[in-house]
Amino acid sequence: MLAISKERLIEEKQLPLLEPIILFEIDDPIRENANETLAYLKAEGIDLKVISGDNPVTVSNISRRAGLFGYENYVDLSTKKTEQEVRDSVKKYTVFGRVSPQQKKIIVQELKDKKHVVAMTGDGVNDVLALKEADCSIAMAEGDSATRQISNLVLLDSDFTHLPDVLFEGRRVVNNVTKVSSIFFIKTIYSFILSLICVATTISFPFIPIQITLLDLAIEGYPSLFLSFEENKRKIQGKFLPTVLKNALPNALLVVANISFVYLYGKQVNFSQLETVTLMYYLLIGVSLMAVIRACYPFNPLRIFLAVTTSFGIYIAAWLFQSILHIGMLTNRTMPVFFILIGISIIIRICTGYLRKNMKNI
Repeated sequence: MLAISKERLIEEKQLPLLEPIILFEIDDPIRENANETLAYLKAEGIDLKVISGDNPVTVSNISRRAGLFGYENYVDLSTKKTEQEVRDSVKKYTVFGRVSPQQKKIIVQELKDKKHVVAMTGDGVNDVLALKEADCSIAMAEGDSATRQISNLVLLDSDFTHLPDVLFEGRRVVNNVTKVSSIFFIKTIYSFILSLICVATTISFPFIPIQITLLDLAIEGYPSLFLSFEENKRKIQGKFLPTVLKNALPNALLVVANISFVYLYGKQVNFSQLETVTLMYYLLIGVSLMAVIRACYPFNPLRIFLAVTTSFGIYIAAWLFQSILHIGMLTNRTMPVFFILIGISIIIRICTGYLRKNMKNI
């Protein structure tokens, strides 16, 4: 307020009679789409809290205008003298006012101690301690340089409403990498198991490096490259390594079972070395393709294209480069065995997938 007085200001503790001239209103503008952003994050199961150094009543009212759920639950942390009092307030309140930098850090620590994954946004030096403590720190480009230096992410336009886009990008990367990694882990698992078997039985490893290289290019590299860029906003479920190993293990065990059967059966019916290796390699391709097709499900035009081109392309490449790969073609003796084993493998894989799905629902 701007006011004038006809009297002179003599006593500092007592103002004279003032005549108001102008009333200034200082307002924090709410960004466009802030309400939708907060509502979406809340719907995704994210517990939102506002931590500020300003008056808690003011912060609460701004939070109300922004559409924050629980805005009415606010507290003045300047009244909390001990660390335990601050920690006890974290669960009770949504809006925190008059928060010191050290108290911001304590709030983040308390949330982490309660097994929460904490992401924090900030733009000032007073946020540095808490940003360093958070699992994911997000700074504003218009904020202090110190916050930008220590943060994991910087919003270049300083717009909080873009956080859902950041969330979507993280989900896309994690979900797609998890999906395609199971294809890579199949080779790791069956190679390890077959190596142990070969060491124990003193027989040679069934495949040579050039044969595995073709699988790396056509089955692992080609479809994974395109699938990794697909949009995927699904919530991240489970941990990366256990999820990938569970998805890859059935196919890897099917490879080991097929290779072992062909080796023993070939000895019984006197398959030549070339027939045995060819049959093993074609079965390896077939079981690996099952993982690619599973990664492409549910189908869309791109995924159908990847599944079809990978399936036909790998067998055509094996036929074209059979001399380099040191394999031949399936013969009248090996072709029926190939189709029978592939059919059994498909049935087993479908059944294991069905059982896993039912166990999750129980």
